[in-house]
Amino acid sequence: MKSKNISQNINEKLNNLGHLKFTLLVISLVLIKNGIHPIGKEWIGWLFDASRDFPHYTSYLTYSILPIFMTRIFGLPIPIIWWGVNSILILIIFSIFLSILSKKYGMNFKKVLIIFVSLPLFISPFLYIGHYDLLTIGAAMIASQVRNSIVIIICAFIAATSNVEQALVTALCTLILYLITKDNHIKHVVKIWFLVSIGCFILLTLLVGDSSSDKRAETSLALMSTALKNSLGVMNLIIFSLFGSAWFWIFIIFRKSNHKLLFILLITIPVGLCILTVDRTRVGVAVSALPILLLFSHIFEKTDLLKTNIKNFHYYFLAYLIIPQYFVTDFDAGGLLRLPYKEFFQLLFN
Repeated sequence: MKSKNISQNINEKLNNLGHLKFTLLVISLVLIKNGIHPIGKEWIGWLFDASRDFPHYTSYLTYSILPIFMTRIFGLPIPIIWWGVNSILILIIFSIFLSILSKKYGMNFKKVLIIFVSLPLFISPFLYIGHYDLLTIGAAMIASQVRNSIVIIICAFIAATSNVEQALVTALCTLILYLITKDNHIKHVVKIWFLVSIGCFILLTLLVGDSSSDKRAETSLALMSTALKNSLGVMNLIIFSLFGSAWFWIFIIFRKSNHKLLFILLITIPVGLCILTVDRTRVGVAVSALPILLLFSHIFEKTDLLKTNIKNFHYYFLAYLIIPQYFVTDFDAGGLLRLPYKEFFQLLFN
């Protein structure tokens, strides 16, 4: 009886919190659990090298023209400046996203927030501060929640000029989602994402041209056999890392889906990228961000999921805090998991 009263009191206090205080509490707990990590200095060096030599092809980062443009603005490759600028961008993008959610879902905002913060796509930009995934995931966040075509076009352009290959695969996954849902809004987003991604791919091909060097897709294909071999012993961990505790919601949606084979295909593509690429979880999360956010938006609109008692969402969030969130990393880098705070503390004490 006493434990029941404690649980009831906690639920009441959470219910009484305003949107801002609730958001700050939830995000603080998420960040404490997962930690924050700056992207490595070596990667920043590669990006600045690509920026300096653009449009001459030097590495796969030559195709990331938006980050290259950003480095041109900020000049010298000083890591602390790059991390600082991207930290500010995280705050801006996430504030816009959360503001849209608050206005869109009103009284159900807390329920939606709990689901979204438990998705690895929410924490990924904090685990790779300075990486272009902030731009691809941030673009997906905004585009998934708005109806304005101009905003969606801008988001698609940001994603495609950050990583055009990922943008094309994202468009494919979103097309599969449309075939599952027949949602007109998702159809609209798919058209824009495909057109902008293909246009950017053609533009980049004309700007950079062919190169005998290793392009991003070619590099990934060359390393695929190595990635698969290293995946075999930890396949369950890699698959779990894509959605973490949010696999709970994915399973519920799957149970209710009338197109189970298409749904499996939708999930299989990002899972396959986690298994077959050396960047593992990070790539699968980035590619699946737009279709998964659109999927949940569709479910919120078309089902009674948000009518579930708020206390059940509180219990889910508690389970999320207890269940580890793994980000599997490049095996060739000498590690398996991106551990909470590890890189940050190494940066401080080295």
